[in-house]
Amino acid sequence: MNVLSPNCRKEWLADGRILSYTFTGLDNIAVDAFADDFSFEAEVWPGTRSLLCVLNFQTGRTIPGEYAIRRAVQLSRTRPHLPTQIAIITDNPNFAQIIAPILRIIPTNPQRTYDIFTELASAIEWLLADGDTTATIVPPEGY
Repeated sequence: MNVLSPNCRKEWLADGRILSYTFTGLDNIAVDAFADDFSFEAEVWPGTRSLLCVLNFQTGRTIPGEYAIRRAVQLSRTRPHLPTQIAIITDNPNFAQIIAPILRIIPTNPQRTYDIFTELASAIEWLLADGDTTATIVPPEGY
């Protein structure tokens, strides 16, 4: 596990097939640490494999602020042709109610899907449900 900031940790799950970030707060430092690291990982990710990601929010009553939403919009433009599945985990119903409409307004593309979960096991099951797609995805020219 890598500590990216006091409120953001990164680790690889499922034998390195799933990139996972755990947040214990959503301060600007945590948001920037995540955004910078995710951008890097997405840029170097092989175009022949789907990027599977868990965003685990253990932030209590904290909800995403304007800065976090702006950074999410910026991240949505990272490698738009890379097939990406993002599982968002929260046990805070208020967080889930706020994040769902935000996900609808973030510019996205058919290559990127999101879903919201209350537990890690369900999120991992959803991410791995399509099986190994490494042989079927053809990246666009230039990737």
